[in-house]
Amino acid sequence: EFTDACRIAGLSVGLYYSLMEFTTERYSKGKIKVQKYINNVLIPQLKEIVINFNPDILWTDGDWHHTMETWHSEKFLDWLFSVNPKIIINDRWGKDFKSIRDSKYKKLAYCTGTDRLTDSKESKWEYVGTIGLSWGYDQFQLHSDYKTASEIKLLYNKLVTNGCGRFTLNIGPKSDGTLDPYEE
Repeated sequence: EFTDACRIAGLSVGLYYSLMEFTTERYSKGKIKVQKYINNVLIPQLKEIVINFNPDILWTDGDWHHTMETWHSEKFLDWLFSVNPKIIINDRWGKDFKSIRDSKYKKLAYCTGTDRLTDSKESKWEYVGTIGLSWGYDQFQLHSDYKTASEIKLLYNKLVTNGCGRFTLNIGPKSDGTLDPYEE
C-alpha cells in the first residue's frame, strides 16, 4: 500500500535493506554462518523485495564487514539489472564496492558516503539524513529534536549548491506502520 501510494503521488520508491543484521543471531562474523545467512536469508529477501515492490532505488547498508564477493553482490546486481535495468543503487554493497563502482556500475550507482554528508568531491552523491535525531521511530524524541519544514528547505538548498544529486530524508515508522506525527 505504501509503495502504491508513493507512485500515485508521483514519488520514486526507494527501499532500504541492511545486508548485515544488526539485532539477530542469524548473522555472525563467522564465515560459515555468514554464507548460510547470505544464501538462505539475504539473497531471497532481496529478490522478494525487488519482485514484489519493484523499487526505483535499492538502498543497502551494513556492508562494511565483508567484500562484494562474500556478500555475493556482483551476482545479485547482475540479476537485479537484468530484472530492472533502470533501478538505481547506492554504493554500500561491500567494503570494496567503490573500487569497481565507476567502471561497472557508473550509470546506476552513486556515492552515499557517510550519514548526513553535506559536501563531496564525487560527481554523483547523496545526502542521507533524518527529520528527527533517530533513524527509526523513537517515542522519546522531543518536538525540538525534529527539523522544521523551513530547516529542511534550507538544508536542501545548501546541498544542491554543494552539488548533491540526491536528497534522501529518512522516516522511521512505528511498528504498526503509522508515521510519527512530527515526521508526517
